[in-house]
Amino acid sequence: MRPAGFPDCLSVINGPEDGIEFPINRSPFTIGQSGQCAVCLQLDNAVASVHAKIIASGEGYSVRSVDGGAVYVDGKRAGVVRSRSLRRGGVLRVGYTELILECAPDGLASRSKGLISQNDFLWALRVGVKMLLASVGRVGQFVRLVLWRVLRRWKMITLIGGGTLYFFVPEFRIFAHGWFDWGIAWARYLFARVMG
Repeated sequence: MRPAGFPDCLSVINGPEDGIEFPINRSPFTIGQSGQCAVCLQLDNAVASVHAKIIASGEGYSVRSVDGGAVYVDGKRAGVVRSRSLRRGGVLRVGYTELILECAPDGLASRSKGLISQNDFLWALRVGVKMLLASVGRVGQFVRLVLWRVLRRWKMITLIGGGTLYFFVPEFRIFAHGWFDWGIAWARYLFARVMG
């Protein structure tokens, strides 16, 4: 247990950066190889640039994998949807690195006592809605692009569409022959008026 006045911390107990301590000053925070992560494990090649996300919740921390990378809390796997609770003295394994959580009496974990922990179902629902909206946006962009390209080439599309209708829809073929016959009759009438 850490003394009062100090932040909670994750200490590396096994791995390439053995002995390093990472103070926990904010929530949420991330673990990964990126320099922007609060817990930066640059020497562990099995760790992704952003590997895990951690949120203070109910006298501990809720741990979740970011992109499906292996994250274990006390030997139990944390997933992208299924989070695991890390409590004081608990061991977190990310890649080849094991970290132990040391909590102070006035640290972030103690101050999160009584806070509602993040519900996995609601988290998955929120992420699913974000992904759905992003997909709908991408589909909309695709449809806009296709329509723009089609409308730029309206003559070709009209010719292809008309030919397709002529060969595959008998009613359209009858309709087209009627218009064609009318056009020929009209052209003959004009020719007769001009010539004679």
